[in-house]
Amino acid sequence: MIDIRAELGQIENLAPFPSIVQRILQINGDPESSAKDLSRCIKEDLSLTARILRIVNSAYFGFSRSIGNIEHATVILGFNEVVNIAMALILTRQYPGGRTPMLSRDQFWMHSVATAYVARALSKKARSISAEDAFVAGLLHDIGKVVLDQFFPLELERALTYAKEHDVSMRDAELKLLGIDHCEIGTKIAEHWELPQTLIEAIHHHHDPENGPVESMMPSVTHIANGMCHMYNVGESGTNVVEKTHVYALEKLGLQEDELDTIWDSAHVDEIDLNLYL
Repeated sequence: MIDIRAELGQIENLAPFPSIVQRILQINGDPESSAKDLSRCIKEDLSLTARILRIVNSAYFGFSRSIGNIEHATVILGFNEVVNIAMALILTRQYPGGRTPMLSRDQFWMHSVATAYVARALSKKARSISAEDAFVAGLLHDIGKVVLDQFFPLELERALTYAKEHDVSMRDAELKLLGIDHCEIGTKIAEHWELPQTLIEAIHHHHDPENGPVESMMPSVTHIANGMCHMYNVGESGTNVVEKTHVYALEKLGLQEDELDTIWDSAHVDEIDLNLYL
């Protein structure tokens, strides 16, 4: 059996964080940057520009007049919205087709983008984290599965088959067969990418938020968002078991389980054309 943990050092070098994402995040984090700065960066990539404008002009935003350029979109929607859309589009383009037939990469990214929007909605219940960070955490929570699919397709297929045949979670199947799960793999990649610690914690503990840092709400936000997208069957990430929401995560955000439907409605996931992100 391949020792995936031992191979991760090489994999980290083969899975670079897109440089344009780094530049966009730097612009977004600079209080002196303007809509023009963000627009200038994005416009260097004509394909990305066209895809962003297609989403901005979709029915989800409902503008009566067409928005024709990124700078206008940034002024109307705000920095964070355009940054979030750009990040989702860049990552789905960076890691498009999968090697494992049992895991549709399109369905995977639909699940990830939907989780990002729900996490952003949940962030309103956690004042200590930003809506943008919550969005990125939701978008990247399963990035470890992309690494498995890209570099260990046979091992991933074994885990997917086991999970389906034994009706267990993908994570349980990975731990049993591979000795490592997508959470740990995703954490290694996130550390290599030098992502903020709060995002690393979310990726690491999105299935067991009770084991994350006590002071951090991000694992709980990501955990709940991920579970809701599975519950509402939005996209597919390789598991056929709907994970029960941890009481710890609900208590961390001061939520009751019967409030989750309202959170879901506030995220407006049903109104998003997720195919535009593929």
